[in-house]
Order: sequence, then structure tokens, then C-alpha cells
Amino acid sequence: MAAESPMTYDAFLSLANESGLDVGSGAGNAHMEELYSYVKAVLASLRSLNELDVSQVEPDMAFMPFRE
Repeated sequence: MAAESPMTYDAFLSLANESGLDVGSGAGNAHMEELYSYVKAVLASLRSLNELDVSQVEPDMAFMPFRE
């Protein structure tokens, strides 16, 4: 499963509330706990990106769609 997350459940609830999600008690609370475990797993999978060495890689060109 996910490694220890730097985001606490209280911090997650605060962010979810500020994002407009219903973080109330009851059935919604069970859903928020499920969502929190998913978010922890996603954050853990993204941690490996911090180890990539991209210092010698040029950034991609900006996408400029064709204009008439």
C-alpha cells in the first residue's frame, strides 16, 4: 500500500472542504476516508518522480496551434 503520507487526514479534510466537497459526518465521512486512502496512494506513486534526474534534459517546446 502507500507509504507514510505527509498529508494528515485533518489536512486532507480541510483541503477537501475548501474545494467544495461535503466533508460532513455520516455516509459522507466513509466516502472521505475512502478518497483519502486513494489520494495517499496517488501521492506515494508520484514520489518516485522526485528522484528523476532531468538536469540534462531540455524542456519541450510550447504547443502553438496553427493560426490563420
